[in-house]
Amino acid sequence: MIGITLGLGLWSYWLRKRTQTNLVDVIIPVAYFAVQAILAVMIQTTTHGLVSSLVGSLLFSLAYYGLSAWGKCLANK
Repeated sequence: MIGITLGLGLWSYWLRKRTQTNLVDVIIPVAYFAVQAILAVMIQTTTHGLVSSLVGSLLFSLAYYGLSAWGKCLANK
């Protein structure tokens, strides 16, 4: 999980450095959620564990998006 998070963070940095698109702010959280959802489905055997993993992944993705948008606003000031 740490490797996935670091990998997506490096990918985000690389994409931001190469392009000036706002799409990067959406790609990384969606990719993170998709990867975590696939892993949760593969690993979890109970419905409760699956739901809690998916909700946790969604909250992390939303937090990542929020922090990214906030950082972009601060950088543009």
